[in-house]
Amino acid sequence: MTIALGDIKTSLRAQLGRGTSQDASLFSYVRRALMEIERTRKFNHMYTLFEVQNDPNVDLPRALKIPNRRVRSIDFMRITKQDGELLASAQVLRQIFDTPRMPPPQDDTIPTAFQLIRSNLLILNNTPAYTYTFEGGWWEYSEPVNDDSWEHWLFDNFEDGVLDYSLAQAAKATRDFERANALLASGKNKLDSLVMAAEDQDLDAAEIVMRQDFYDDLPVPVYLRQ
Repeated sequence: MTIALGDIKTSLRAQLGRGTSQDASLFSYVRRALMEIERTRKFNHMYTLFEVQNDPNVDLPRALKIPNRRVRSIDFMRITKQDGELLASAQVLRQIFDTPRMPPPQDDTIPTAFQLIRSNLLILNNTPAYTYTFEGGWWEYSEPVNDDSWEHWLFDNFEDGVLDYSLAQAAKATRDFERANALLASGKNKLDSLVMAAEDQDLDAAEIVMRQDFYDDLPVPVYLRQ
């Protein structure tokens, strides 16, 4: 059974025990809860492959704005095309996390490094003179929609944890910080259990792959024998 935002709201309403008086705030509690959970861990549903291009004619050609996205962290990034033409080999960019370590920019030079700023802005180390195509992968925060039919991976796989984190947000709103801390602790324990279960599942899959070693028992063809 797929769980939607409306189901989460119904459970929240019941546990808050205040009728419909907080209905206007339920979506906000859930949205903040999802961001808190995704800020703590990286999940597969957050991973996205992307392709963006720079514009050398804008006022700040070293800046790459990421519209309608909130990037948590970047896995890799490379340049694959110059003015639409494939490069002979992709230019892999390194990520710089400490602003003072960003070297002074060079003009009309292919970028070799970047920095992520405020989850939606990439700053390149060099000022490009051409239009480059950047490819890569990043983890991004979910963008919840206030629609009762909206679905999310965490609703189906971590419903009780989402409720704990959402109820903690509600407790913070009423300045009941003791209850908020207790709910967050409960949610974190459940999150640890979820992550451990996922890791165990990955290990099980790895063991299945390792069992393929039975092929080693097959006779070796004559032409492969030493």
